[in-house]
Amino acid sequence: MLSQIAITCTNSHSTQLTSILQGRRFLIVMASYLGKLPFYQKMQALGIRMVVLDGPGHWAREYVKKGLFEDFIEVDFQKMNPDTILALVEAYPYSFDAVITFEEYATRLAASLAKGMNCTGHPVEAVNLNKFEVRQRCQQAGLPSPHFALIKEAGDLELAAATVSFPAILKPVKGASSCDVFRVDSFDDLVIRYWQIVENRHPSSGETHLNSAVSDEGLLAWQHGFIMVLEEYLDGDEYDIDCLLSYGKLAYASVTEEKPQPNMIETGARLPATCPPERETELVQMAEDTLKALGYTEGVFHVEAKYTAKGARLIEVNSRLGGGPIYQMNKLVWGVDLIEQYLLTALCVPIRPTKLAPQTYLSSQILVAPYSGKLTHTHFLDHLKHNPDVVFYKIYLEAGNWVDGPERNVPGWLGEIIVRGESRKVADQRLEEIVARLTIPLEPANVLC
Repeated sequence: MLSQIAITCTNSHSTQLTSILQGRRFLIVMASYLGKLPFYQKMQALGIRMVVLDGPGHWAREYVKKGLFEDFIEVDFQKMNPDTILALVEAYPYSFDAVITFEEYATRLAASLAKGMNCTGHPVEAVNLNKFEVRQRCQQAGLPSPHFALIKEAGDLELAAATVSFPAILKPVKGASSCDVFRVDSFDDLVIRYWQIVENRHPSSGETHLNSAVSDEGLLAWQHGFIMVLEEYLDGDEYDIDCLLSYGKLAYASVTEEKPQPNMIETGARLPATCPPERETELVQMAEDTLKALGYTEGVFHVEAKYTAKGARLIEVNSRLGGGPIYQMNKLVWGVDLIEQYLLTALCVPIRPTKLAPQTYLSSQILVAPYSGKLTHTHFLDHLKHNPDVVFYKIYLEAGNWVDGPERNVPGWLGEIIVRGESRKVADQRLEEIVARLTIPLEPANVLC
């Protein structure tokens, strides 16, 4: 049986891996944005048959014609509930071996479908927890937690402020990519930010169209109303812990060090982290304890944390593969393929990935808009194509897109660069030299309309 096989190798072309995955049919719940395309190309190379479940007009439908996906099941997420969608999937002429997703906003539906189809998946109760409920569950499990409070309406602001005090973090109770996350340093600041979110994100304002880098995230975060959580501000350095669980045990963990975040959004990272071994051990233990407290047993996770004066503290749990270049970074540094391992857990195959000594050192920088304006072209990173030290670069906007700067809102992302080096110092130096020479083609906007 599959459950009796433990996969320890990391070679993508191993006979053992191919024999397990080849010919298996996976249901992809929401294929997400086009940037995820390499994930599906990877799965195709492993011989996996993929059927995508997504909404009308999604890009994945065209890739059925191109031979990447076996089929596309169209659903209307606004009108169909999970039970209706499950009935549609069960009526599909072929059976599925696994249900997966790489999309944050699809984790709940994926868990529900996996349960209904008797496939391996996250506990529905766990993924249904919002950020406030996650705090409650961790507190009930005896894990150290910051002060926190729920804000359902403007009338809750005063009580929330009294419960949490300042400085604090205001954020949507559901959401991703640091969308609409603000530090607030006083009650007046809290009120201003609260109404700024409500007014900017209200459907009638049209505001979400101004910043194309975060508009989709904003619409999704607030689609069920302006419910927020106010949390005690955590001091210290920020880290991401990428984890793999197999049969309820931690099979793999990698700690990435986040660079300073003056505007409460990611600006870059280092892998391996530069922290002392004992700090890394504490961060990993906190992540493992949190996942167990929430009831997770299988799959890949991206846990965000801070190491404070009081020790490791949770920011939030993402019950899916980390976004952006997380996959590439883990593979380059540790030789572990998170996609392969995730696919195996979805088939209930025990995993034991081997974490090698660092094969390289990576330093990344996210290019954040220095001011509000319009991106005039997208060729300002083209010269990096033949630079052997650059392992990843990407532009996140299209020419003509407007983007917010820090003087107006949470600044938008323009792009990202990741550089390798023989040491942390070398990687940092190479990245600094590249960024120093960049000219960002951002035309200042005096009036946004």
